[in-house]
Amino acid sequence: MSTTEANSLLGNLLDNAVEGAEAYPGKNCYVSLEITWERGIYIIKVTNTGEPLSREILERMFEKHYTTKEGNSGLGLSIAKEIADKYSGSIDVHFCNNEVVCTVQIPEK
Repeated sequence: MSTTEANSLLGNLLDNAVEGAEAYPGKNCYVSLEITWERGIYIIKVTNTGEPLSREILERMFEKHYTTKEGNSGLGLSIAKEIADKYSGSIDVHFCNNEVVCTVQIPEK
């Protein structure tokens, strides 16, 4: 993965996480980033406090131009998915315990 692709992947994931945390009505808002390497797979995990995600959002969030935010292009997560797919990786988003967790797995070459 090129430096530009890594910056784009991380930047888009972190932008969404920060926006989600800022919109959370709770007092203890946060964003965390964890990058690990396990058994030949790079794992990037971005977690933020947030509201539960609707079924529609979960089903459509990786579509180009799909957005729930006024004035946004809806390209961030579709770009992240394209990068993960390019390297035979995966991207998953789920909600648990007032946290939105986005996990990207990319195999080592």
